[in-house]
Amino acid sequence: MVVTFTGLLTAWLYRDVLMSLGVIDVTRPSLEYTLTQKGAGHSVVIVVGGAAEILDTRFDSYVLTLKRRKGFIKLALQTGFV
Repeated sequence: MVVTFTGLLTAWLYRDVLMSLGVIDVTRPSLEYTLTQKGAGHSVVIVVGGAAEILDTRFDSYVLTLKRRKGFIKLALQTGFV
């Protein structure tokens, strides 16, 4: 399962294409639901990034903003997906 920013799922045609590919929004309830399902095929991929990283764009380096973004790690620990 690939997750994306909720705003990308608001455009009706774009939303339908993404949802048909198995994309869900990256809210805590969506992640909790997916990670607590039994059986195969219920893993989640989160691509870390966003507006903060766009503002820190440099030609010769990569800057990640993870200091305040640890909720997905805590959720993985709570659901046993580590």
